Amino acid sequence: MKIIITQILIYLLILVGCASPNKPLKPVVVFVSIDQNPGASDQEKGIVGTYYNYNEFQNPQLDIEQIKKIVDPRCKSWGFSPPDYKNITPHVNCYYHKVSGYGEVNCGIYNGFIKFQCTVPSNDKINEEKEVSSKNNIYSKIFNKKWSVGEYSCNKGGGTYKIYSKESPFGVEYITNGKSSTTDTPQRKEVSFEIVRKNKIRKKLKLYAEGNQGMVALGVDPNTLVMDLIVEIELINPKKTSTVEIKKMINLETLTKNGNIEYENTKTKSISYLCK
Repeated sequence: MKIIITQILIYLLILVGCASPNKPLKPVVVFVSIDQNPGASDQEKGIVGTYYNYNEFQNPQLDIEQIKKIVDPRCKSWGFSPPDYKNITPHVNCYYHKVSGYGEVNCGIYNGFIKFQCTVPSNDKINEEKEVSSKNNIYSKIFNKKWSVGEYSCNKGGGTYKIYSKESPFGVEYITNGKSSTTDTPQRKEVSFEIVRKNKIRKKLKLYAEGNQGMVALGVDPNTLVMDLIVEIELINPKKTSTVEIKKMINLETLTKNGNIEYENTKTKSISYLCK
């Protein structure tokens, strides 16, 4: 009888020793990305789907300024104004379940989903954008037109050319042998255009490790810059452009060999012609 009681006491002591009081969740600012899954966004209705993730020990905090940087351009590219960002209500699902030593099933990683409703621009805003558009006529002379890739024929292989566009995920779409070779990816990116002078525009493209499976597999921090590209396009005449590309690219050889983050810088120049 004493042996049984002793064993019970030991078992209870083990349970008490293993138990730990609930710790307060650590506040963590999460990075929100555009949800690329089908149906997550609706261009016609102006709904932008986003997502973020966090683990069981974190209390996610949203960075509204960071969210605006990815949602506002998407709304604008669809012809809408930005959301008002009031009453944000995330929809949370469990992404990864885990089983404890006691057989309890808990959630280890959560996914948070937020849909933002773009707003319809007012008449004043529309008129203002039209006025800016007329002043920035350089865009209309370069955008949404077929330009040769270097001095190659636009008819090569059934059609080889490029089209600059704010709607393209990378700011430009390449057509090779009659088919688009530009595919959007979940990799985090920032794309912008600006006018340098009346006959020159500048495109800026930044790519980050987040969403890049190769970088994730190498353990690269999601906020690491993978590529910083600046493209200056000068309109020589209505049918000819001069392009200068300045690229800062992560050195993959160094990264895979020793895990160090180093960059290579290149600068290239090319001439393109308007396709007939």
